Amino acid sequence: HLMLNGFVASFIGGFLMTAVPKFSQTKLARTPEVFAYFTITLLALAAALSEQESLSFVASALQAFFLLFFLLVRIGQRKVNPPYSFIFIFAGLFLWLISGLGSAYLDQEVWKPLHYQGAIACIILGVGSRLIPG
Repeated sequence: HLMLNGFVASFIGGFLMTAVPKFSQTKLARTPEVFAYFTITLLALAAALSEQESLSFVASALQAFFLLFFLLVRIGQRKVNPPYSFIFIFAGLFLWLISGLGSAYLDQEVWKPLHYQGAIACIILGVGSRLIPG
C-alpha cells in the first residue's frame, strides 16, 4: 500500500500535473493544487502506517478523484486536444477511484487487484502510448 499510494501515486500525480497542461497547452499546476495533492498523499500514507485500512483506501480514492478533477479542468480549458491515448489515463484514474472506494467499504480482496493491476496498467498504457512513439 505504501508503495502504490505513496511512491507510485506521487510519480503519477507529478507526471500528470506536469504533462497534461503541456499537452493541452493550459496553465501549469498551481501551488495550492500541488499542495492539496501532497496533503491527500500524506493522509493516505499516515492512515496506512497507522493501520487504518478503510481511511487509507478512502484517501487513495481521493488521490484519484483529485487527479481526475485536475485533468478535467485542464481538458475543459484546452487549446490543443490531448493525444487520443490519454483516454486510458482517465480509465485508469476511474478504476483507481472505484477500487479505493470498493476496498474501503466492501471486500478489499475483490477490489485491490483492480487498483494494483487494472488502474496502473491503464495509466501506463495511456502515457506510454504517447511517449514511446515520440
